[in-house]
Amino acid sequence: MNISTVYPADDIVTADFIVSADNTGKADCTADIQNVLNVCYNIGGGTVYLPAGKYLLKSSITIPAFVTLRGDWQDPDTGTDYGTIIIADVPSIDSANPALFTIGGSAAAMGLTVYYPNQNIADPKPYPFTFYINGIGENYMLQSVINCTVINGYRGVGVCVDEKNAHEMMSVENLKGCFLSVGAAAYNQADVGTWKNLTINNKYWAEASTEFAVTDSAALDEYTLNNAEGLIAGDLEWTEFADINISGRKIGVHVVKGKRIEFAGSFFDLNISECETGILVDSVDERWGIVIARGNVSSIINNTNGNVKLTDVKVSGEQVGKITVCEVDLSHLNVNYHASPSKVTSNLLTIKAAGNVDISELLQAELDKLSASGGIVYLPAGKYRLSQAINVPAGVELRGSSACPTRDQSGSDKGTVIFADFGAVNDSEANTAQALITLGGDNAGIRGIRFIYDKNPSSSALAHSYTIRGTANGVYAINICMVASDRGIDFRGCDNHGIKKIVGVWYTNIMAVGGKNGIVEGCLYNPSNYARNGYAIPEWSSGERGIFKTLIDPITRIRTTAIIVANSENQLIFNTFAYGVKTFLVNNGGKNLTLVNVGADNIGKEAPLINTNGGSLTGVNIMRYNGYSYENNGTELKLYNRLSINEFDEPAVEISGN
Repeated sequence: MNISTVYPADDIVTADFIVSADNTGKADCTADIQNVLNVCYNIGGGTVYLPAGKYLLKSSITIPAFVTLRGDWQDPDTGTDYGTIIIADVPSIDSANPALFTIGGSAAAMGLTVYYPNQNIADPKPYPFTFYINGIGENYMLQSVINCTVINGYRGVGVCVDEKNAHEMMSVENLKGCFLSVGAAAYNQADVGTWKNLTINNKYWAEASTEFAVTDSAALDEYTLNNAEGLIAGDLEWTEFADINISGRKIGVHVVKGKRIEFAGSFFDLNISECETGILVDSVDERWGIVIARGNVSSIINNTNGNVKLTDVKVSGEQVGKITVCEVDLSHLNVNYHASPSKVTSNLLTIKAAGNVDISELLQAELDKLSASGGIVYLPAGKYRLSQAINVPAGVELRGSSACPTRDQSGSDKGTVIFADFGAVNDSEANTAQALITLGGDNAGIRGIRFIYDKNPSSSALAHSYTIRGTANGVYAINICMVASDRGIDFRGCDNHGIKKIVGVWYTNIMAVGGKNGIVEGCLYNPSNYARNGYAIPEWSSGERGIFKTLIDPITRIRTTAIIVANSENQLIFNTFAYGVKTFLVNNGGKNLTLVNVGADNIGKEAPLINTNGGSLTGVNIMRYNGYSYENNGTELKLYNRLSINEFDEPAVEISGN
């Protein structure tokens, strides 16, 4: 069903269930909310909507895998009515758990504002984390905290703080709050996470509405300056941080000893102010280190032999330890952290089909019904098959059950899954052959769906056409997973395109993009997607170690190019990563192409991370293992803050074009 929200949202909000519970903040709603979340999980996943109002929680909530708990969120920097408010009247305990919200894999807490009614700056009380990821079972991969505010938290986001096990691919986007102990503490990440638009600031309590505001803001400032830390980063692999803002803490960013490995990651637009220590590095992967670009930091203390590389970072206080500085002005780089596609109309049609049956004709008929008015065609959680090409008209969105980033979880197959049985062609025809899904008009899009080519195992790895192609401007693909697709997304020639949170494994190419002013963000290529699913497909590779022999070494590191840029202008690619490909990027004539927070691990041993031909390219915060950094043929090329395992002294690159 469509939801009419009180506050603006980037998309048309749809929900599978709406929580009906006391919204005055007087009656305990914990059981009501948990029951609806469990029902949503049992039908395969989707969105549970919590309307604007106050909801009292007396105990913890678990958001199951493939389920999003979504509220009506007012950005606290635009107003203090807040929308959906969680009144966290839970026991004061000085421990990581039980968290207020524990988030499962391909699941999210979204659009929630949290207030602790018993917190008092005159007598600060400890509480467990507000949001927590434990990495257990279906909770292992791709958890999200999106558009959330914590007015007066103690511990904010916790990730594998108590557990020895790991997690992967966590996403934090638009989290704002005041925290008396720590804004976020994250450990033991085995694959790349992305953090964007994190703001930790006392103003969210000091300037809250009258009902929620702190009684003594000076005491609050004194307390956090003496006791609080902004971000504690343990053993996170290749994690990408962008637009991080922390103020008024004892330590802004604290890099600490990991449980399994050590930290290595990148920061872009990092601003740390009014902190006793801006960045404290007590442990890091000393084969390389940390890259930080464009920001303002109060001080940096590096107590390790790893490198902290700075480009266009102003440090107002002391700098201690191994720090490499590049004084280049990056203010001209335009990184739009709040870009979103044009919203479709609120018209909604829902496909009703059961089981793994071909819905090609039914789906096309429903899409065509909206060709004049625009809107959403919704595929609820379930398994579907497509054996014919589909066209999505202008102003229409094909939407699956996931309101957040999604991928297969080991042994689990919930969510909206399309078994793709279309597009097998000769390799010479694959780049231009008919795609499975064509976004055939301006502002057409696709969101929240997983695709799997179950009849094209790695033992065959046959050439196929692209899964999704755009043929107009403003097209978009968001929260999509593809497994065993040969070619993923073709948005060449599409102005103002948007690609966000695309994950999976492809045999030849993840995406090819072009046109003017396109954005790619938060995408991840990892062949582990091939092994981790619950489909029990015959001839499918079993076990993660087996995919090195059957997929990574014989196929992806030999022939896969993650991203192809063709004749673009002002293309942005950020917070994006690939594992086990031949080459991360091929640029053919892209003008003013910008890369920020990108990297690739275990690429082809004799292949470049970047192969660029003509045009102009600026890359900042680039991390690599294997291969070599770049191959340039006539491009005006600028590369800053490069880090490679065992090659942490890679210098900046400034090459004029032809």
